[in-house]
Amino acid sequence: VRRRRPLPPPTTPDVRKPSEEKPQPMTPASLAPKEEDIFENKLFQERIFVYKFTDRPLISRKFFLELAKDEKEVLYKAFDSSTVHNLFEKLDPTLKKLRRKKSKDDDEEEENNDRASSETIDKYSKDLEYFKKLNENKEEDDFGILSLLTKQELKTIFREMPTESLAALLKNIDKNIADFYISELNEEKRKELLSQLNVEISNLPGDKLVDLKDRIKRSTSYIERNVFVENPDKDELSKSIIEYSDNAKSMITNIQQSDEELYEKLKHFTYDQTDMMQEEENYIQRLLEDIETEDIAKASFIMDDNFKTKVMNVLTEERREFVQSIIDVNRNSIKKEEAKESLNKLLTAYREKKSNEM
Repeated sequence: VRRRRPLPPPTTPDVRKPSEEKPQPMTPASLAPKEEDIFENKLFQERIFVYKFTDRPLISRKFFLELAKDEKEVLYKAFDSSTVHNLFEKLDPTLKKLRRKKSKDDDEEEENNDRASSETIDKYSKDLEYFKKLNENKEEDDFGILSLLTKQELKTIFREMPTESLAALLKNIDKNIADFYISELNEEKRKELLSQLNVEISNLPGDKLVDLKDRIKRSTSYIERNVFVENPDKDELSKSIIEYSDNAKSMITNIQQSDEELYEKLKHFTYDQTDMMQEEENYIQRLLEDIETEDIAKASFIMDDNFKTKVMNVLTEERREFVQSIIDVNRNSIKKEEAKESLNKLLTAYREKKSNEM
């Protein structure tokens, strides 16, 4: 008796919810990264670049300075990060002119440029890595590291060296750099150098060779630590000195005869409460619009009485009452340093306004 083969179970219809639609086949368009993915990738690339760029400062600086002017600008514009811009500007201050404030109209254009910027960053990251591999041995070499320094830095190092050691060293560095240094010497120093040219580094006495290497190591270590450190210039230092002075007017007047150029840059710091008192009420009122109410209240504790009266008079009634309430609450707790800081904010705004009017 032949048994019948059992029938297959009934098939269930392919019923899917709208959210469970059958996946569509992959196409080039669907594989393309989304705009937000490109943006996230660019941020990641920027962080990686900063790490690589600051990891070996002397090599990175040489890499950047050897780029052509248009290459530096392309690389600078590829980044949105002010951190990276600051690094580049430290190495080439002329790049500061490329900085500009963003407007709402720029947003759409920047989204379209993110892909190109990402490609630019990727390219120069790879170039930097290759440049590092070519130069990493120099950084580890006692004398090879000198090839990563600027002419001015080498000049400073060489100036302190004994003539015998310097003569031996100059024969072991780039000829252009040696020629540059020799051209800067006076005739007497050249004569001394000429008489020592038979000296070889390998023939230097042990103590002199150790001293030579130690000088180079100390100098290059200091330079490397400060490659990306923003050092204040004369103008910035002088402004800091004036801002913290109790009598800026007297201090600035004293330098008028000795440094006319610096005086012109700093003379707007001579404006104080007395000068502000002479301004029209509308002028002071507009100025105070940009000052925090709390700062006006704190500054009032050390304002001249006449100046305080004028300031309070130009405030709106509502703001005046608010200032007075802050004064009443803080009358016994306000610190002199806080009051001075708030008054400086007011005077700084006034001085900047006067400076722009010059």
